[in-house]
Amino acid sequence: MKEKKQIMIVEDEVLIAEDIKDSLEQAGFEVTAMVTSGEAALEEAEKQCPDVVIMDINLQGEMDGIIAADHLYKTHKLPCIFLTAYAGDELLERAKKVGSFGYLRKPFDDFEIKAMVEMALYRVKMEAEHELLEAQLRQAMKMEAIGTMAGGIAHDFNNILSAIIGYAELAQLEVPKESKTGAFLTNIIFAGNRASNLVQQLLAVTRQSAAERKPFHPHTILKEAVKILRTTLPSSILLETDILDCGWIVADPTNIHQVLINLCTNSVHAMEGDKGVLRICLKKETLQPENIPSDINSTSNTFIRLSVSDTGFGMNKATLDRIFEPYFTTKSNGQGTGLGLSLVHGIVKSCNGFIQIHSEPDHGTTFNVYLPAGEEPENIRLHVDPASDALPASPTQNTDKAAQQHSPARIMMVDDEPCLTVIQRQKLEDAGYSVTAFINSQAALEEFYRHPDRYDMLISDQTMPVLTGRELTQKVLTIKPDLPVIICSGHSETFTMEDVMEMGIRKYLHKPLRGDELITVVRNLLGSAIA
Repeated sequence: MKEKKQIMIVEDEVLIAEDIKDSLEQAGFEVTAMVTSGEAALEEAEKQCPDVVIMDINLQGEMDGIIAADHLYKTHKLPCIFLTAYAGDELLERAKKVGSFGYLRKPFDDFEIKAMVEMALYRVKMEAEHELLEAQLRQAMKMEAIGTMAGGIAHDFNNILSAIIGYAELAQLEVPKESKTGAFLTNIIFAGNRASNLVQQLLAVTRQSAAERKPFHPHTILKEAVKILRTTLPSSILLETDILDCGWIVADPTNIHQVLINLCTNSVHAMEGDKGVLRICLKKETLQPENIPSDINSTSNTFIRLSVSDTGFGMNKATLDRIFEPYFTTKSNGQGTGLGLSLVHGIVKSCNGFIQIHSEPDHGTTFNVYLPAGEEPENIRLHVDPASDALPASPTQNTDKAAQQHSPARIMMVDDEPCLTVIQRQKLEDAGYSVTAFINSQAALEEFYRHPDRYDMLISDQTMPVLTGRELTQKVLTIKPDLPVIICSGHSETFTMEDVMEMGIRKYLHKPLRGDELITVVRNLLGSAIA
């Protein structure tokens, strides 16, 4: 950070330039360069960017001071104070058009030049603050528009969900509940309710109301936020949680929801290739007085600690020193505004809490948010955790007697989306195959290591946490090179048909799978549903 404001003098009269330099240094400024032409001023500004330029209008060379000042402001946002022995109306008009920050007429005294520089610096500061406020206003308007749009979408979407759930409930009345069709309808209703709950959570995040601070148990809000994260995170990022009921805090629940979402978003952006581990923990912790910042006004040393850790590229000290500055960001254009972490900092400070960060380049980052814990208040209605993420039981598999008279081909299916696993498993079982399904690719690999001869085929999703479909296939084929493998994927920029051929994968299918597409491919590869 600069200790003194730095000035560049552009004056072709050496004695006058030295006189200006003496006046500025006596006033406490630092003169970093003295040049005699507009061309030289542009070159010097490329090397080091001063705070103010004092520019003679009539200069040596083809470029006069007004043209040079225009270039400096457009290129570097450098404020220029014009200096001249002659002040005609024409010059004044030209100076005004390029946004002059001041005008000194020779001869001048020390007070005049000091006052003019101070006024120029003040105007620069005011313009920067004005630009920041305009940017914040644009961001606020954008967020308000998003909230309005979310409300409109939620209205129509909930109407659609109501029809889906309503018709499914009517259909349930027409079939035995324990039948396969009844189980299918139960799954439809369950998925519809999850979608409806997700819409309500999105509305809570985008609502534009003033902060409503109240005592509540944060673990319930954070578990809701985790449900949103699970639907938006790339499945190749492993999400680990350890969220405990550790009492209550006084805050706006929506703000705490937003703190977690913003911290996790930052962590996801820090993990290259959308692969890594994101860990969320909530615990109660007692701190020693020396570990509590002096500006925290707390009568207790008991805090609730929210930790968000990632295995990303980490941050150096220079980045850590600026991490909470508004609009500071290390992301490329279009990936972030630089407001997320500053918003987190503001919310935590408003709750009389504080944030500690541990980060090293190439070793990931951990954000520890400390919020004051409170004693259990009386007459507090606790927030009820929404419906569990547990999937309903899948329909019973095919009991066709003809199929049971033979030994079916055995298929290992791996997909981290439970609903899709249930649907495709049921279709394969209805076709007469024996299916063992996994939603964890590492668990599937361990099972295959133990019993490689138990399976006649592998069907795997491509984008999954821990092991991708490509990685799982490579390891499986080292054990059983002739095993038929089918890879399914909705989209993968890093997985091509060339990769499929080189790895020995028999078939690559794009999601969503249509009708009996998977059954047809399996039959073609295995020859028959029955081994």
